[in-house]
Amino acid sequence: DVEDLMLPMLEELEHAAPGVIQIFGCGSGLRSHLKRLRKFGHRVLLVRTIMPSVQPPPLSLRGIMCMIRTRLDSASVDLITAGSTVMRDAFSLGSEGLRKKYAVIPHGIDVERFKPLDEQKRKAGLRRELGLAEDAFTVLSVGSVMERKRTHLIVEAFQKLNALEPKSQLVIIGENKMRNTLASEGHRNAFMRYWERVSASAAKCAPGSVIFTGEVDNIETYYQSADVFAFTSAAEGMPNAVIEAMASGLPCVVTPFSGLPETEFGAPGREFILSSEHPDAISNEILGLISNTGRCREIGGAARRFALSNLNSESAINAYAEIYHG
Repeated sequence: DVEDLMLPMLEELEHAAPGVIQIFGCGSGLRSHLKRLRKFGHRVLLVRTIMPSVQPPPLSLRGIMCMIRTRLDSASVDLITAGSTVMRDAFSLGSEGLRKKYAVIPHGIDVERFKPLDEQKRKAGLRRELGLAEDAFTVLSVGSVMERKRTHLIVEAFQKLNALEPKSQLVIIGENKMRNTLASEGHRNAFMRYWERVSASAAKCAPGSVIFTGEVDNIETYYQSADVFAFTSAAEGMPNAVIEAMASGLPCVVTPFSGLPETEFGAPGREFILSSEHPDAISNEILGLISNTGRCREIGGAARRFALSNLNSESAINAYAEIYHG
């Protein structure tokens, strides 16, 4: 249990010099300890990184309980950060008082690590090094193979795309097996059923055109080797994969998800493409980019510029530094 692991550390901090304690979760077992640390002069910062799993109607019993838990969490800390205004508003549950306790700090990434590689010749060389087809239009998707990530959507969309554009390939980076050996049999069975569904769709594409890499250490190289990035998850916070793709100068085709930022990714149609959740729509958006290389470069260039200005690690670090020294 995470709380059991955190409690001894929090108890040790009672005897440390006052400072800022940053935590990534809060619960009933931690609240009293956090309040105690604040009495010892520490400032406690709670960082929200993912959307709440459910947002029940506010007047329902679950909605009332959710509001109570959120208010108790808020009362236990000095400040809360969220990666987007949408996430802040979801946790605030319509309360202006809770909303004021939040600072919105979008995630920042290393824009020098994640940067474009424009020359097609060098891009083909990278693909060769990665074992990918050099001359195939490359669609990249990053995220574990799981139902919440809706991996099946991009595979089914690519199935339609691949039938019309045989010189294409889909590269999926992320965990594609059960990591936790202690997972319940029900979870393991659910994962296997989902994996079979995704695999069956992939098998309908041209042989070798759908590549599951698993996790990789050189993910920036895959971004640089791709032509388009596709993101079809159902629920996220502020997904780093999209930010990394934007910084890499890739046009991003994104489907609506719980937590989709209103402004932190820029504007749909300018810095990224917002598609409906139907495989046909996703496929058509990508095909449109294949047939219009000018638009492909335009969206990718706007994405890169937006990431440089708004989603770089230095901006995020400076925002947190203001909190720490405030």
